[in-house]
Amino acid sequence: MSDRANDDKGQTASEDAEAWRCRGEGQRRRSEDQRDTAEARREATAAGQASAEAERTANEDQRRIDEELRVTAEEVRAAAEIARKAASEAIAAREETRKLAEEVRQLTEQLRARDAEERAAADEQRQISEQMRRTATPDSFPARGLDD
Repeated sequence: MSDRANDDKGQTASEDAEAWRCRGEGQRRRSEDQRDTAEARREATAAGQASAEAERTANEDQRRIDEELRVTAEEVRAAAEIARKAASEAIAAREETRKLAEEVRQLTEQLRARDAEERAAADEQRQISEQMRRTATPDSFPARGLDD
């Protein structure tokens, strides 16, 4: 029985060693799995943080773009208002110029009519003077004497 017991003991010791080896191998694998899981979690956390940072940056960029667009829109509205005012002023100036041109035209016509009247009056005066000169005799003009 001693051989058998020794065989059983040997077999049992061998089985025990195999069991310990398997347990050690299992623990090693579990440890590696835990390390891999922890590494994957760290990588996932880092990726999540990077993603969150990228999203914050994108949101900031979008806010900045939106603000620039708002400012640009305000500047465009202001420029459009200035252009409208300038157009209104140009229309008013054109109307005023038209009125002034009409007034100048009327004054020019009046001046021409007055010049024509003055020339006609001067011509008439020349004709009267010429006729008087032709018809005048010394008797036509009484001499002024001491009696006057």
